[in-house]
Amino acid sequence: MENIQPALTNEIGIRLGNSDAPVVVKEYVNLRCPFCLKWFEDSKETYAQLIAEGKVQRIIKLFNKEKFGLHYANAMHDFVPKNGTYEETIEVLDAIYHSQQEWGPMDREVSLGEVCDYAENRLGLVKDADEAMQAAILEETTAAGIRFIPTMIIGEHVFDQKISQEEFVELINKAL
Repeated sequence: MENIQPALTNEIGIRLGNSDAPVVVKEYVNLRCPFCLKWFEDSKETYAQLIAEGKVQRIIKLFNKEKFGLHYANAMHDFVPKNGTYEETIEVLDAIYHSQQEWGPMDREVSLGEVCDYAENRLGLVKDADEAMQAAILEETTAAGIRFIPTMIIGEHVFDQKISQEEFVELINKAL
Protein backbone atom coordinates (compact mmCIF):
# COMPACT_ATOMS: atom_id res chain seq x y z
CA MET A 1 0.00 0.00 0.00
CA GLU A 2 1.35 3.42 -0.89
CA ASN A 3 1.68 6.19 1.68
CA ILE A 4 -1.84 6.52 3.00
CA GLN A 5 -1.06 8.80 5.94
CA PRO A 6 -2.22 12.12 4.43
CA ALA A 7 -5.74 10.73 3.98
CA LEU A 8 -6.03 9.46 7.57
CA THR A 9 -7.14 11.29 10.67
CA ASN A 10 -7.31 10.61 14.38
CA GLU A 11 -10.42 12.77 14.63
CA ILE A 12 -12.84 10.37 12.93
CA GLY A 13 -13.92 7.20 14.67
CA ILE A 14 -14.66 5.80 18.08
CA ARG A 15 -11.75 6.74 20.33
CA LEU A 16 -10.95 4.39 23.18
CA GLY A 17 -8.23 5.22 25.65
CA ASN A 18 -6.43 8.41 26.58
CA SER A 19 -6.23 10.99 23.80
CA ASP A 20 -2.72 11.81 25.07
CA ALA A 21 -1.49 8.24 24.63
CA PRO A 22 1.81 8.17 22.74
CA VAL A 23 0.64 5.54 20.21
CA VAL A 24 -2.52 5.61 18.11
CA VAL A 25 -3.87 2.49 16.45
CA LYS A 26 -6.38 3.14 13.67
CA GLU A 27 -8.57 0.10 13.14
CA TYR A 28 -10.85 -0.25 10.10
CA VAL A 29 -13.42 -2.97 10.78
CA ASN A 30 -16.85 -4.20 9.78
CA LEU A 31 -18.87 -5.88 12.52
CA ARG A 32 -20.09 -8.70 10.28
CA CYS A 33 -16.62 -9.69 9.10
CA PRO A 34 -15.40 -12.97 10.63
CA PHE A 35 -11.76 -11.81 10.28
CA CYS A 36 -12.60 -8.64 12.24
CA LEU A 37 -14.14 -10.86 14.92
CA LYS A 38 -10.91 -12.86 15.03
CA TRP A 39 -8.88 -9.66 15.50
CA PHE A 40 -11.29 -8.42 18.17
CA GLU A 41 -10.90 -11.67 20.13
CA ASP A 42 -7.16 -12.03 19.63
CA SER A 43 -6.38 -8.43 20.62
CA LYS A 44 -8.93 -7.90 23.41
CA GLU A 45 -6.56 -8.55 26.33
CA THR A 46 -3.62 -6.85 24.64
CA TYR A 47 -5.63 -3.69 24.04
CA ALA A 48 -7.06 -3.75 27.58
CA GLN A 49 -3.56 -3.80 29.05
CA LEU A 50 -2.07 -1.21 26.66
CA ILE A 51 -4.98 1.18 27.16
CA ALA A 52 -4.94 0.72 30.95
CA GLU A 53 -1.20 1.54 30.92
CA GLY A 54 -1.92 4.71 28.90
CA LYS A 55 0.30 3.59 26.02
CA VAL A 56 -2.34 3.33 23.28
CA GLN A 57 -5.39 5.08 21.99
CA ARG A 58 -7.52 2.78 19.82
CA ILE A 59 -9.57 4.46 17.13
CA ILE A 60 -12.22 2.14 15.73
CA LYS A 61 -13.42 3.12 12.29
CA LEU A 62 -16.59 1.20 11.45
CA PHE A 63 -16.28 0.62 7.71
CA ASN A 64 -19.59 0.30 5.88
CA LYS A 65 -19.31 -2.22 3.05
CA GLU A 66 -21.75 -3.00 0.25
CA LYS A 67 -20.67 -6.64 -0.21
CA PHE A 68 -23.54 -9.06 0.49
CA GLY A 69 -23.46 -10.21 4.09
CA LEU A 70 -21.05 -7.51 5.21
CA HIS A 71 -23.69 -4.89 4.35
CA TYR A 72 -25.77 -6.01 7.37
CA ALA A 73 -23.17 -4.41 9.61
CA ASN A 74 -23.93 -1.03 8.02
CA ALA A 75 -27.13 -1.01 10.12
CA MET A 76 -25.49 -2.58 13.18
CA HIS A 77 -22.73 0.07 13.20
CA ASP A 78 -25.41 2.58 14.24
CA PHE A 79 -25.78 0.79 17.58
CA VAL A 80 -22.18 1.09 18.76
CA PRO A 81 -21.84 3.93 21.29
CA LYS A 82 -19.79 6.70 19.75
CA ASN A 83 -18.86 8.34 23.07
CA GLY A 84 -19.25 5.50 25.55
CA THR A 85 -16.72 4.35 28.08
CA TYR A 86 -14.13 1.78 27.09
CA GLU A 87 -16.01 -0.94 28.96
CA GLU A 88 -19.42 -0.03 27.47
CA THR A 89 -18.06 0.07 23.95
CA ILE A 90 -16.21 -3.25 24.26
CA GLU A 91 -19.31 -4.88 25.77
CA VAL A 92 -21.47 -3.73 22.84
CA LEU A 93 -18.85 -4.81 20.28
CA ASP A 94 -18.61 -8.19 22.01
CA ALA A 95 -22.40 -8.70 21.87
CA ILE A 96 -22.59 -7.68 18.22
CA TYR A 97 -19.60 -9.72 17.08
CA HIS A 98 -20.73 -12.86 18.89
CA SER A 99 -24.22 -12.75 17.43
CA GLN A 100 -23.11 -12.16 13.79
CA GLN A 101 -24.61 -15.42 12.56
CA GLU A 102 -28.01 -14.49 13.96
CA TRP A 103 -28.41 -10.92 12.69
CA GLY A 104 -26.26 -11.13 9.55
CA PRO A 105 -26.83 -14.47 7.86
CA MET A 106 -24.74 -15.22 4.78
CA ASP A 107 -27.16 -17.84 3.42
CA ARG A 108 -30.31 -15.75 3.08
CA GLU A 109 -31.47 -12.18 2.69
CA VAL A 110 -32.85 -10.21 5.64
CA SER A 111 -33.82 -6.57 5.71
CA LEU A 112 -31.74 -3.93 7.41
CA GLY A 113 -34.86 -3.20 9.46
CA GLU A 114 -34.68 -6.76 10.82
CA VAL A 115 -31.04 -6.15 11.75
CA CYS A 116 -32.01 -2.98 13.64
CA ASP A 117 -34.88 -4.83 15.32
CA TYR A 118 -32.44 -7.53 16.45
CA ALA A 119 -30.05 -4.90 17.86
CA GLU A 120 -32.81 -3.18 19.81
CA ASN A 121 -34.96 -6.09 20.94
CA ARG A 122 -32.57 -9.03 21.24
CA LEU A 123 -29.34 -7.27 22.20
CA GLY A 124 -30.98 -4.37 24.06
CA LEU A 125 -28.88 -1.77 22.24
CA VAL A 126 -29.74 1.88 21.70
CA LYS A 127 -29.27 3.50 18.33
CA ASP A 128 -26.40 6.00 18.32
CA ALA A 129 -26.15 6.74 14.62
CA ASP A 130 -23.61 9.26 13.37
CA GLU A 131 -24.14 9.60 9.63
CA ALA A 132 -21.47 12.30 9.33
CA MET A 133 -18.90 9.99 10.94
CA GLN A 134 -19.86 7.10 8.67
CA ALA A 135 -19.61 9.32 5.57
CA ALA A 136 -16.23 10.65 6.71
CA ILE A 137 -14.89 7.13 7.34
CA LEU A 138 -16.04 6.01 3.90
CA GLU A 139 -14.40 9.08 2.33
CA GLU A 140 -11.21 8.43 4.30
CA THR A 141 -11.01 4.78 3.25
CA THR A 142 -11.58 5.71 -0.37
CA ALA A 143 -8.92 8.43 -0.32
CA ALA A 144 -6.42 6.15 1.43
CA GLY A 145 -7.18 3.14 -0.75
CA ILE A 146 -8.25 0.97 2.18
CA ARG A 147 -10.44 -1.80 0.79
CA PHE A 148 -9.86 -4.78 3.06
CA ILE A 149 -11.00 -5.42 6.58
CA PRO A 150 -9.68 -5.53 9.10
CA THR A 151 -6.90 -3.05 8.38
CA MET A 152 -4.94 -1.67 11.30
CA ILE A 153 -2.41 1.14 11.15
CA ILE A 154 0.28 2.25 13.59
CA GLY A 155 2.33 5.09 12.13
CA GLU A 156 3.63 3.75 8.81
CA HIS A 157 2.84 0.12 9.63
CA VAL A 158 -0.26 -1.35 7.98
CA PHE A 159 -1.33 -4.85 9.01
CA ASP A 160 -4.28 -7.22 9.30
CA GLN A 161 -5.57 -9.86 11.73
CA LYS A 162 -2.81 -12.31 10.84
CA ILE A 163 -0.30 -10.46 13.01
CA SER A 164 0.52 -12.18 16.29
CA GLN A 165 -0.06 -10.36 19.54
CA GLU A 166 3.69 -10.44 20.16
CA GLU A 167 4.29 -8.69 16.82
CA PHE A 168 1.50 -6.21 17.63
CA VAL A 169 3.08 -5.33 20.99
CA GLU A 170 6.48 -5.07 19.28
CA LEU A 171 5.05 -2.49 16.84
CA ILE A 172 3.61 -0.55 19.80
CA ASN A 173 6.94 -0.64 21.63
CA LYS A 174 8.83 0.55 18.52
CA ALA A 175 6.36 3.42 18.19
CA LEU A 176 6.92 4.40 21.82
